[in-house]
Amino acid sequence: MQVTCPGCQSRFKLPEGVQPGARLRCSVCGTIFALPGDAEAQEQAVPAPAGASAA
Repeated sequence: MQVTCPGCQSRFKLPEGVQPGARLRCSVCGTIFALPGDAEAQEQAVPAPAGASAA
């Protein structure tokens, strides 16, 4: 699983055992942030094309 630091946009690969909601500290900038609840689903989501409308 990969996460992106909200402070500096650095990307990190996490081991599978990390639970959603866990607090993480960025090793680059020191920002502390919580692992999103459904991180894998967010990573795999494909953005809708521009101009597409949600029904």
